[in-house]
Amino acid sequence: MKTSCLLLCLALALTVSVRAEPASVIARVNTAIGILRVKQSSATPIPQQILADAKGVAIISVSQGGFIFGGRHGEGIIVTRTRGALGPSWSAPLAFSLSGGSFGAQIGYQTLHYVFVLNSDAAVRTFLSGGEVQWNAAAQGTAGPDHAGADTDPAARAAVYIYTQSDGVYGGATIGGTTLRTDNDINRVAYGDTPLADLVAGQGVRPREAAKLYELLNGQTE
Repeated sequence: MKTSCLLLCLALALTVSVRAEPASVIARVNTAIGILRVKQSSATPIPQQILADAKGVAIISVSQGGFIFGGRHGEGIIVTRTRGALGPSWSAPLAFSLSGGSFGAQIGYQTLHYVFVLNSDAAVRTFLSGGEVQWNAAAQGTAGPDHAGADTDPAARAAVYIYTQSDGVYGGATIGGTTLRTDNDINRVAYGDTPLADLVAGQGVRPREAAKLYELLNGQTE
């Protein structure tokens, strides 16, 4: 029995830790569009005012699993709010990843999809530090409201609103201690040597594949 448990633990750990090559920005954009489309066409979409006031939005798929000891890893994109001559817009999508471990009563494997609504400039800087940073979602994020008229005062909002999807059902969730990393190599393939700060400020060329993502963020649903 002990041997079986150890083998299961090892198998689950390897499932999370052994990963394919990182996905491209475009592949991540397509995944993000699918995640946001499901959320915004559900019975409890993210209120449009929340998205309109956001400093940034990060969307990511996270695989996690384990047996007592667990691990998780995910790849996603973040867009930041920009202000130009034509009014508010969104930056080019930037690749980032998430990883972490855990200990406790857990067994199994699953994939979760997260939408992080970043309500402060500090939250955006955390997600796009240019390197690796530690982030505790339980301490710095909270489940986001999912009905119109909720939380209308931007000053009263948490730094990060968290929405999650598992098996097609959305609700609030926190993910505890996590390492966030800007995927500089992936972004360099997509945008060349354009500095991260310029991309965040909206100076990069936005890929045409991201058009549907911007439409969903701006409240245009199918």
